Amino acid sequence: MINSIYTKEKLEKVKWKDLLQLKQSEKIAEIFIGLPWLSVSLVLAFIHWYIPAALCSFMFFLCGLRQCHNGFHYALGISKQRTEAFLFLLSTLMLCSMHAVKYNHLQHHKHCLDEKDVEGSSARMKWWQAILMGPLFPIKLNVNALKNANSSIRKWVIAENFAIGLVLFLDLLLEIASSFFTLPQCS
Repeated sequence: MINSIYTKEKLEKVKWKDLLQLKQSEKIAEIFIGLPWLSVSLVLAFIHWYIPAALCSFMFFLCGLRQCHNGFHYALGISKQRTEAFLFLLSTLMLCSMHAVKYNHLQHHKHCLDEKDVEGSSARMKWWQAILMGPLFPIKLNVNALKNANSSIRKWVIAENFAIGLVLFLDLLLEIASSFFTLPQCS
């Protein structure tokens, strides 16, 4: 009982600043936060500086995760329809269905760390099992969303996975085409 009272007193002293109405400048900053990282990553990859490009891609991915999380909770400061479209765009750029992640994340809030919590399932594993599960985790999220989500979410997941497949196919075509043409090399 003392712990709950103590916790309540501590929580009441916190000045919560999340989920507030965003100013126009904050909305713009939130939407474009990852763009500099993506842009620099693409430029560095073009000039064959792959390690710095990979680091910038990692930063873009982290920014994308932040944006997606805010999108899952409709806290980007844009309309619901624009948020859904933005998640679709991030899905194609991050090569992972963000609507599948959204479904599982919202289920995580609803069923935190119980048997229905696919997102938190690795918390019930030994550390080495969680690491081994890592590469399969996005597949697990997609399967769960396609199996259990409503039809609207399932349509987004299917569309995002189709778009991701298309991006990968176009990349493969460009790779094949580039082997027939000599592009100027940067040194």
